[in-house]
Amino acid sequence: MEQEINTGPVVFTREMIIAAMDKWRTKIVNDVPYIVKCFKDKYYFPYTKQVAEGSKYIHMYAGIHNTDIYFFAIPDVFDTVEHRNDFERYTQPCKLMVSGIGGGNEIDRAEAQARMDAWKNNYKTWLPKQSKTTDGIFQLFEVDVIDFDSDETLANMALVAELGNPTGFVADLIITNVEQTHALVFEDFSRPIPPMGPSAVVSNYYLLTL
Repeated sequence: MEQEINTGPVVFTREMIIAAMDKWRTKIVNDVPYIVKCFKDKYYFPYTKQVAEGSKYIHMYAGIHNTDIYFFAIPDVFDTVEHRNDFERYTQPCKLMVSGIGGGNEIDRAEAQARMDAWKNNYKTWLPKQSKTTDGIFQLFEVDVIDFDSDETLANMALVAELGNPTGFVADLIITNVEQTHALVFEDFSRPIPPMGPSAVVSNYYLLTL
């Protein structure tokens, strides 16, 4: 069950993860132009499938380290107060990268591409608009584990058009699975938080409380 995953060019300590998330939360309220600049030409991040017994979701928390955006991925079973002192052992830092392709619930290539293009074409105006709404800019994405069919995936920033939404869109994360045949399968069973779902409780997202 307890798969340790925090490896890579930068090994993040507990304090570094908290600082990165805190910087994101501060900037999305007080300095949205900085957030827009950090997103410039960066649309996806690579993610290695995490295996954790009993896990239903992967929580992907946004953060900023130096001037780089990261998503800190942690299985929901470790995103609890019981792991308040060692959650970093089970957290995978995923750095947002330049360019890339995107791809749960399987959706076709055209729909996936449309959502990814919507992000590329609108994030500069969407982020400031979203920052002024009740929910504000997302702090994490919750992704169903069924989205991850292959061990190595890419997660792409996306926007889904929504009628009646004052910003016109809802943030999205599209998971691309690369099959053994090298075919791309696009999955989309993720949701941004906030808003919290009607049955959600903050204790299910411990890192939000830090």
